[in-house]
Amino acid sequence: MIAGEVQRLGRAVDVVDIGAGNPTDSRSYHERIKPLARTYLGVEPSLPLVLAAVPTSRIGVVRGSGELALLRPGVVDVALCFSALDHCVDPDLVLSNMAKALRDGGCAVIDLKNVEAWYRPSTIIPPAGYSDAWPPRALALMELLA
Repeated sequence: MIAGEVQRLGRAVDVVDIGAGNPTDSRSYHERIKPLARTYLGVEPSLPLVLAAVPTSRIGVVRGSGELALLRPGVVDVALCFSALDHCVDPDLVLSNMAKALRDGGCAVIDLKNVEAWYRPSTIIPPAGYSDAWPPRALALMELLA
């Protein structure tokens, strides 16, 4: 899909990756993305993973979450979220932030591996000060899956 964006645009793409892990780990899927990316920004809540990353002039990682990733509108061609959305406290807000960051015609690539997290609150520990009931969309999502 990302290669298709490169072909469509005729250039390397600007990428944001929510829940990036360590994008400089040579064993990760990031190795397949790096040649296609003009710039890559990983957003990762885990401090050890952020500290383990080795930034370059094109690849960077910041500590943060998808809910708090307040990127400028229209700054990326591709927004990634691999195996992370189902661990977010507010998936709707993460998706909204990803959509805002996309340029017109950009694409979002989302992969869910742990669908249980969407309807089992015990798998998610909300951050301190988060007062809304979790999960906010559990019933609606379960109705879609049924």
